[in-house]
Amino acid sequence: MWTFSEVADEIRSCAVDATTNPIHIIGSTSCGSNSQPWIVEAPVGQKISIELINFAASDSSRTQENGRQTCRNRGLIVDKAGKTNASICVGGTLREKKLYSSTGNLLNIFLTYTDQNEKNGNKAQFILRLRGLQICYS
Repeated sequence: MWTFSEVADEIRSCAVDATTNPIHIIGSTSCGSNSQPWIVEAPVGQKISIELINFAASDSSRTQENGRQTCRNRGLIVDKAGKTNASICVGGTLREKKLYSSTGNLLNIFLTYTDQNEKNGNKAQFILRLRGLQICYS
């Protein structure tokens, strides 16, 4: 069982410091947009781990015709250092899953959740858990 250590507050800022203590972000109407992405930064020398916590019970039972689990794209993780992108895919039977580990200490997160999705009954019922990871060299 996990507990919240901190939830990011988009009223103050869309910038989040990722430390070894987890911080959680929830989709909102202001932070995560194309014009105002979540900006996640860990201390120099650390990477950022992102995990998805899925609360949408209906996602766990939906499958496509070929039997595979559906994936609802709810956003994009942009890794500035690695110049790579990763989708925020919500769906499947797992309530918690690892989404991405950065190559550097800076990420932007864009959420594609809109008011139109809510009107259609497709609520974004997920939280992203962010954590800074120490880089171990051997």
